[in-house]
Amino acid sequence: MYPERSARVLAVWLSGLSMALSLPMSQAQEPPARPGAPVQMLPGDQAVETDDSTVVYPNSFFVQYNPSSASDMLDRIPGVSIDGRRGGGGRGLGTGGNLLIDGQRIAGKDNSPRDQLQRISAGEVQRIEIIRGTSGELDVRGADQVINIVLTEDASRASTTVETVGRRNHDGQYEIGGSVAHSRQIGGLQGLITLESRPNYENRISNETSYSADNEPFGTLRESNIRDQQPLSASANLSYQSGAHRIQFNALIEDSSYTRPIERDFVDFTAAGDMPRREEEDIEYTEESWELGGEYEYDFGGGRRFQF
Repeated sequence: MYPERSARVLAVWLSGLSMALSLPMSQAQEPPARPGAPVQMLPGDQAVETDDSTVVYPNSFFVQYNPSSASDMLDRIPGVSIDGRRGGGGRGLGTGGNLLIDGQRIAGKDNSPRDQLQRISAGEVQRIEIIRGTSGELDVRGADQVINIVLTEDASRASTTVETVGRRNHDGQYEIGGSVAHSRQIGGLQGLITLESRPNYENRISNETSYSADNEPFGTLRESNIRDQQPLSASANLSYQSGAHRIQFNALIEDSSYTRPIERDFVDFTAAGDMPRREEEDIEYTEESWELGGEYEYDFGGGRRFQF
């Protein structure tokens, strides 16, 4: 691994998280109005089809499944899938596929829609709308099916999600990782900061035996190929809406550099005394990426909007 680079990324994580946790929870203006026509919610835990194109799943529908995140809730809706993955090549900041959160798409080409849903706690979700087709009221074009995650209309809220992972590999190597995500809303201002460490260790061991034309073994090869990788990433999303104006920023930094030591042990049966031989390689890979973007939108109403 790269201790100095990893330490720098970790320092950025900790400073960002400390700033997020120190934000005041003072009351501010009321939350911005939701786009689109209002949806009438019916009591009970069943999905509601409000018209020919929209099916609404209230939060109570998912209580029986005990979900922990918006991603868990979406997994319980049959026939629904999210378009767009990390590294997608959409225009501008990336479209986030067919996923909307409070009627707005996710900014950032490298911000995975599925990762965003995992960072939203189930208690923050008021309902999930499955919309067939698109219209001028939606910030998505060309999708046969749109998923709109509608959050609760609290004037201010905050949540922190912590995930940990531990693994033991076949060669006895242990690895740990996890993520911390903190989201906060104060009126029309919303922010999300995420720190993540993903263990990606791998040790591929192969054994080969070489035979002569007489079907007699004349040598063996044992190779150990290790990928010692633990990507570190920090991302932030910030949006503010006031009336018809909306501005959004996103940032991402990631370090996936790693080393790959390779060992090859040969045994030659044709030599006197079965001659052993060893080869060793130590390959270093540097994989660093960053992203910084912003977007401004003005909504004229009636499905007409200006964006840049």
